[in-house]
Amino acid sequence: NRKLSEEYYTKANKVISDMQRESIFIRQKFSKSIYEFFREFDPKDLEGKIDNQKGEGLIFVLGMPRSGTTLVESILSTAQDLKPGGEKSFFSLQLFQNITSLVNGNEIDLSLDFLNSLGDRYLEHIQSQRGESRFFVDKLPENYLYIQFIKLCLPGAKFIHCNRDPWDNAISLFKQNYSINIFYASSFFGIATEIANQEFLMNFWKQIYPKEDILTLNYEDLTANEMSSAEQIWKFFGLEGGYDPAKRKDYVGYTASMQQVTKDVYTTSVGKDDFSAKKEEFISDLSNQREFWQR
Repeated sequence: NRKLSEEYYTKANKVISDMQRESIFIRQKFSKSIYEFFREFDPKDLEGKIDNQKGEGLIFVLGMPRSGTTLVESILSTAQDLKPGGEKSFFSLQLFQNITSLVNGNEIDLSLDFLNSLGDRYLEHIQSQRGESRFFVDKLPENYLYIQFIKLCLPGAKFIHCNRDPWDNAISLFKQNYSINIFYASSFFGIATEIANQEFLMNFWKQIYPKEDILTLNYEDLTANEMSSAEQIWKFFGLEGGYDPAKRKDYVGYTASMQQVTKDVYTTSVGKDDFSAKKEEFISDLSNQREFWQR
């Protein structure tokens, strides 16, 4: 009973919203402060001071939650000499005070000593899990906020940006229980706001860093052309061994998508028509938020 199902999802998300009492504009302020800081930031004093190979082999898979990040990590997990690391909140935690300072209009320390320490601490943080593997995957979606921080302290790192149709992405988020850690997912307006934040920042990062650093994968292409997408990933990172779809099913990722990645790659999550009564308002909200960023 789709009508009843959607009614229950809506009621449940209303409970979550009331329980959290979080402003959906908090992350927008974070995104805006990061953009404004790096728009004026001049990295010339840091160029060449940190080894360009530091962080080599690190693969950060990021984007919106439910945009295919777990699917991408499960594909990567079949490569030789690679360790899938799941979602690491290291940069979210380590940089929280810095971003909060920016939001409050204060200066932050982005000195060579700070960046060296930040990179060293991340490498130490993942060492026990990475071991001697050449490649390591960190698939925390919200690392899209911290791309330039990461590139400054770990110049050799590279990124996969997962992109998905906004409405399909919104439905998937709204139907997932994110009552603790992703508060904006409990309303379509909150999701529209976050998508606009992410789109703007990613476009900004892509103006700074070349295509050799950031690979963009569309969820629709990934599900429709699994093998060719995998070949693209292998070529981009110079991975060893070929992609093995059967091996992918043995992957276990402790995320909201854990059950899906053990199945075949499927296209049923493309072109969703759930919550059709909400779609027009969502598209309007997303358009307004995009206009906000353009201003």
